[in-house]
Amino acid sequence: MLTHLLTFALLADSVRLWRRAVSYPRLAPRVDHAQPPALLNEYVLLSAPGVSVPEDVHWRAAQWADDEGVLVVDLLPEGWTGLDAIAQLNKVHPYDYSLKPFLSGVSAGVAVLVHERVLERVTPPEPREGYEVWLDFTHSLKRFAPWESALVVATDWRQPRPNLLSQGERNASLSALYGAQLGLMKSLSPVMWLWVGYSIVSEDLLYGLLIAFLWLAQPALILASSPLKATWLPLSLARPFLDFKRWLELLSVQERSKHIDREALRPTYEEAIAHGKGLERGEGPYFQAERDTCPICSSSQLVPHMAVPDFYQGKPGLFRLHRCGTCEHIFQNPQLSIEGLQFYYKDFYDGLGEEGMDMIFGASEQSYRQRVGMIRAHGAPERWLDVGGGHGHFTLIAKHLMPQTRFELLDLSDSVDFAVERGWCDAGMRGLFPERAQELEGQYDGVSMSHYLEHTTDPLSELDAAHCALKEGGLLMIEVPDPASIFGKSLRSFWLPWFQPQHLHFMSVENLGRSLEERGFEVLDVDREQAHQSVDLFFATLILLQRIAPDRSQPWATPASPLYPLGRGALLVCSLPLILLAVSLDRLLRPVFTRPGWSNTYRMIAQKTSLANPQDPTHEGSSPDAEASEESERSS
Repeated sequence: MLTHLLTFALLADSVRLWRRAVSYPRLAPRVDHAQPPALLNEYVLLSAPGVSVPEDVHWRAAQWADDEGVLVVDLLPEGWTGLDAIAQLNKVHPYDYSLKPFLSGVSAGVAVLVHERVLERVTPPEPREGYEVWLDFTHSLKRFAPWESALVVATDWRQPRPNLLSQGERNASLSALYGAQLGLMKSLSPVMWLWVGYSIVSEDLLYGLLIAFLWLAQPALILASSPLKATWLPLSLARPFLDFKRWLELLSVQERSKHIDREALRPTYEEAIAHGKGLERGEGPYFQAERDTCPICSSSQLVPHMAVPDFYQGKPGLFRLHRCGTCEHIFQNPQLSIEGLQFYYKDFYDGLGEEGMDMIFGASEQSYRQRVGMIRAHGAPERWLDVGGGHGHFTLIAKHLMPQTRFELLDLSDSVDFAVERGWCDAGMRGLFPERAQELEGQYDGVSMSHYLEHTTDPLSELDAAHCALKEGGLLMIEVPDPASIFGKSLRSFWLPWFQPQHLHFMSVENLGRSLEERGFEVLDVDREQAHQSVDLFFATLILLQRIAPDRSQPWATPASPLYPLGRGALLVCSLPLILLAVSLDRLLRPVFTRPGWSNTYRMIAQKTSLANPQDPTHEGSSPDAEASEESERSS
């Protein structure tokens, strides 16, 4: 049965890659004595160190880009090796690359055509900076032209890959070629060889030979009719040897994380862990004193809810959640201190974790569009502030769908600077929202907090800040995990939204709505159906696998043997059927999972109806004249 499933998977994968291969756009054929396109000066052709691009390729690429409205064109020469071509096809569909703004950058690493508008935001590297810097540059360009980037085959131009002299350059090239699939490829290749060998030995000989033939013929099936014109015949004839050679090369390649040396960080983390003594018991300098009252209703009726470790980064620590017996608010207790927050946030959204989190946030485009839809249903704001918006994924989509609105971004990290640099928001500022609220008073028609409030140390002060920053009649949109979800109870610590240690507060619909009304807001709408994220079973499966075989490559983890990554990768490969089953159930049962009591997320939009915030001490004791003035403003 397993052999038949794997055979079907091989055929399906071949069809998938063939469809990508034949979909690659091509430049128009070379025309002798052709005139340069009128807009040639607006496009700059950049090439890797040691690569020379013919003038006619520049002309044809500029003409194609102008016709298609594209600002960045990565050129793929004809005649790639079969292995490199299949690795490229595995990463992305060429049509998706142009249509989906958050896909990671992809590049052949040979030459790229860039419009001058993009070059106003990013500076090309000098040839002397080397091939690794060049790769970083070409892969970053997608971020500066999210809807205007394309991958194109440069017909009538055969150019071998750049001559890479150092081992570091060769490793960087392979890491860029395979991207996030690098770890999977290290484990998948041996599994494929074992399966083909097992089929020949254990199955009917004829059937086993048929499987072996399909595996050998796969490069021909994928590439023979494609515009890539890759050299597929040598790969089909000598695939066992070429595959094994490439696998040996990949074993010494590490996934690139902005050239960060993980081992160099190990002493720093060892010192930080030693300083935070008591982490495994939820004690020490990384924690505040334990509360004995609820932060929402001040009740002393607190009961233990659960204790959860850090399943995501695997940093040491145990985090306890308490539930209020009066208002049902769930919160981390004891809560992390500022020092503790710095320790656990380090290398999650930035540093080692930045590229991975950027990819995860980029997978939520539909959710961003739905948030914009909720805003449009209740108004047409002129100026909007997205609080805790990170790299600006939401504001990019919102700008695209609501071009009449000015979208600004507020976040504590330097991700704001990247969002401004990329043009993903109209303006950005750094800082804590409650601390900057007074200087922003009454400036915005709308404020959004998407998966932000649960990360804050004092969610009620964030609501006060939103009330301060909004004009009267302004909209506040909040999206947070729903602690009432049945999955939070049934999956327990394996439920993604518990997300310890970063999620500090879990406000129910009732508590959030009541807190807003107490601050002069009127709740306009609550959505659970569209807001639900269909990932409960999928992430529960991943957390289980992480618990069985944690990632030991991180600088805060105990070092593992050289064979551990291969064993961990093999476990992940063998678990693919279980992962696919979880994904399928999440999607098939979505109509059930989106009901109240099941949905894992809710989205609420409220309107500021009162200039004064009854919960803000600065508004206490308002004079009758002030109240009369406020009433006059409302009536006008």
